[in-house]
Order: sequence, then structure tokens, then C-alpha cells
Amino acid sequence: MWRTATACVALAVAAALPSSAGAVISSLAIQPNARSAGLADCTMAVLEDATAASWNPGGLAFVPDRLGLSAVYTQLLPDTDEDIYLVHAAGALRVTPEVAVGGTVHYLSYGEFTVVDQHGTESVDAYEFAPSLACAVAVGNIVGVGLNVKHLHIEWPCFGYAADDGTDCDGSAFGVDAGAEARLLFGAREFDTLVRLAGAVRNLGPDVEFGDADMNSPLPRTASIGGSGRVSYRDAGHVLVCAQYDRKLVDDWAPNDRGRLAVGFELGASVVGVLGLAGSSGPEGVRDHVALRLGYENDMDYEEDGISFGLGGGVEWDERFQVRLDLANVPMPNDFTRPWRIQGSLSAQF
Repeated sequence: MWRTATACVALAVAAALPSSAGAVISSLAIQPNARSAGLADCTMAVLEDATAASWNPGGLAFVPDRLGLSAVYTQLLPDTDEDIYLVHAAGALRVTPEVAVGGTVHYLSYGEFTVVDQHGTESVDAYEFAPSLACAVAVGNIVGVGLNVKHLHIEWPCFGYAADDGTDCDGSAFGVDAGAEARLLFGAREFDTLVRLAGAVRNLGPDVEFGDADMNSPLPRTASIGGSGRVSYRDAGHVLVCAQYDRKLVDDWAPNDRGRLAVGFELGASVVGVLGLAGSSGPEGVRDHVALRLGYENDMDYEEDGISFGLGGGVEWDERFQVRLDLANVPMPNDFTRPWRIQGSLSAQF
């Protein structure tokens, strides 16, 4: 919850104390995947699509398809302002059996502000924009390591700060994510078990620099470790459990410095796969996927906890093309309305 809560707190601080621009640097702390959002943001050993590039680039090494595309959308404050939203787009390409590359675009809109200064009155759009490029390598299909390089640009009204143009106080910074994942796959009779362990450090880099040095603020540097276990029964379905621990590496973002713990559960099934077990056959070359998810997180820094849930579904053709839609509902602090996170994905083998 602290990633979404950070955005809400930042918005509240920005409204009450507009001179505190550093409080708005939060988009890089919001997890960009609807599937793992339904699992209480268990991302380290769960993500296996293009969005892994910006959260654990080590997991990008195991993207199962040759090409993957993904887009995520969420309104952070659904009942307050529809102009405050997050969009995340990602793409991944397997270059060789061992090497995958990826790219992401992260965009957080804070809406429009009216600025009154010595130059008059002007409306200014406030937002954060962060593109990134990642590369990952798999070693023996057991260990994956990856690196993601990003650039953060912030457009933020000055609200009394001295600036050359009088209204805009831009900020920018470069950051690096580094991650690794180890996995073990083994089978027993008709069951397959996949165990994954992963860790990453994110947003390493210098502070965000604005036009006015008093506005400079650190990136949300974070270290995370996590693990997951998935047991599948032939093509009929699977059960997945995951756990993750996050620790902020910047004092301003960690008042009590105890971290966040999350656990998640996913139940997946295929109607076509179940019919196959019963001796029936579904459409030729077509397979469906459905999943229900539940997660619990305890933010020890802010002494808050919450439950998330989600669902997803997809269709696969000839084991070459797959489309998916995933939804997640995430907890919020105080009386904020819980937002939905929506993700569409497309993957292909060629």
C-alpha cells in the first residue's frame, strides 16, 4: 500500500504546502503490474512479462515469449480528480535464448495547476515522465541478471520559487535498477513445481535536480527481496504463493525504517485444460487462462496494512499468440477510494 499511499500523500502535501515540490516525486515508487498488484505488490519473483524491466530487470531474462507488449492504467484518486492518473507501457524482445531487452515508459499526471506570479496567471500541467531501457541475461536457464537505466523528468509549478520562465520548475534525474532471479523447476508425476527467488535495488542515482536547488529531492531508492512457489497440474491449472520484503534506502522516505512485508496467493485454471482431463477437447489450438488473486501487505514504516485482490484472463492461439486482461483493486490509506489497476498484454512467438 505504501507505493500508492505515497502518491496520495504527495498529492495532499502538494495541495497543502505547494512550496514543497520534493514531495511529488512518487511515480517510480508505484508498482506497474496489475497481476502483482492483486498479490499485494509481490513483484520480485512473480513478474514474467515486459513490466519486469522496471521492477526487477533480472526477471526480464525469463520472459517466456519472443515479443511482449503491455500497458497499465490506473486513476490514483478515483473520486477526487480524474486528471490524476498513472500510465505505464512496456515492451520486451528476446534477442537470443539467453538475452532479452526491454523498454518502458512511466507517466504520472498530477493534473492542472493555476499559478499566479509576477508574470500573471497561467495554467500549468504537472506530471512525471520516466522512460527506461533494460537488458537481461539468463545463465543456464537458472539464474537471470539484469540492469535498467531510466531518466526521470518532472514538470512542476514553481509556486513562488524563482525561475527563469516564472511558472515552470522542471526537475530531472537518471536512475538505475539492478536485479537478479534464481529459479528451480522440477516435476513429480503430473505436477510441475517452479520455485523462484529474486532481489533488486531500484532507483539508484543522484537526487532529482530542479531549477531551484531548494526543491531538490532524492529518488525513492528501494531494496527488495522476494520468493514464490507455483505448482501446476498438467494444463488444468496452478496454485501460486509469494512473499516479498521492501526496504526504503532514503531517510526522507522511511520515517521508521522497518520496511514493508507482503504475501500473495493466486489460483489459476484453464477450462480447455480441465476439459482435456475429462476426455473432451476444446477448440483446436486454443487455450484459455483465468486467475483469481488475493494479497495482504503490512507497511511497518507507516503502521498500515491492507488487502488487495484481482482477477485476470487470457486466450492463447497455437501456443504462438496470447492476449490477457488483468484487473487489481488495491488498498488506500484513510478514507480514499480504492482504485483499480487495469492491464492489457499481448505476447507472440515467431
